[in-house]
Amino acid sequence: MIDTKLVLIEGLPGSGKSTTAQFISRCLSQSGIKNKWWYEEEKGHPVYLFNSEESMQQTIDNLTKGNYEIIIKKALEQWRVFSDSLQNMEEVVIVDSTFFGYLTWTLFPMNAPIEDIEKYLLEVEAIIRPCRPILIYFYQSDLYTSLKKICERRGGNTAEQFIQNANQSKYGKKRNLTGFDGMLSFWKDYRNFTDNMFAKISTRKLSIENSEGRWNEYLQQIVNFFEITINEKMNTPSIEIDHFVGIYNNDETTCEIYRNGDVLYIDGIQQIWPNSKLLPREGNKFEVESLPINITFDLNKLFITGPQLFDGKVEKMLMKQD
Repeated sequence: MIDTKLVLIEGLPGSGKSTTAQFISRCLSQSGIKNKWWYEEEKGHPVYLFNSEESMQQTIDNLTKGNYEIIIKKALEQWRVFSDSLQNMEEVVIVDSTFFGYLTWTLFPMNAPIEDIEKYLLEVEAIIRPCRPILIYFYQSDLYTSLKKICERRGGNTAEQFIQNANQSKYGKKRNLTGFDGMLSFWKDYRNFTDNMFAKISTRKLSIENSEGRWNEYLQQIVNFFEITINEKMNTPSIEIDHFVGIYNNDETTCEIYRNGDVLYIDGIQQIWPNSKLLPREGNKFEVESLPINITFDLNKLFITGPQLFDGKVEKMLMKQD
């Protein structure tokens, strides 16, 4: 594997960043390489300025008042602490939506000057240079189709939230953005900005146009880029899985585990996307695809575990219905 302490994975919402971060983490683990994947919504994230609703609101308030310099200065200091900490660690750290995402996703809709955001990112690149970072960047030529797909995939009121967040932002209001087309215009502008930044930075990098969803090809490109190998059995269950299928519930939640071919899926858990794939670890242990959430089956019980996320704890125990 090429020498690195830090892997950055970037792209628009729903472009496959978390899925790829998890895939890289699993490949490294299979190869005996210590690693830590920090999911973008995980509390305690070492790069973020906030780890509570209160501190997040303080950050938003400062940005709303136009105090960009204060927030950027604090963010750069946080990056320095993070970069310094990696020098003494014997593991590869993987972060998604943290370089082009995270603070940039807040500065841009707040209509912060583009030159200030660009300067911030270039300073971050300089700070993390001792970590010998690698950047994986996903982009889509057909943004309309890509955004439609992610809204359908996540379900619920995802489309309404995307539209409101884009069009009601300072950036959107200044440009009178409305409806789905307005939201599309917002993300096109943002994608143009990140495309330009990707071209400017000198970090080792790989860009992948992934709008056609040929994930076997994209992941193989990443494997080749990292100079690692894929364990062909990594996603194959080591035991019979039929007895895991069924309906599970507790006093608050009901979910379904179902099978499609050799793959198990979970549906019905609030913090897990609908119809999410379960990736086998060992025996009765699985990971939820794209999330740092583990599923363990034990007789007629299902245990859900994982780190605390910004929207709460994930731990649950459900019983299988007869």
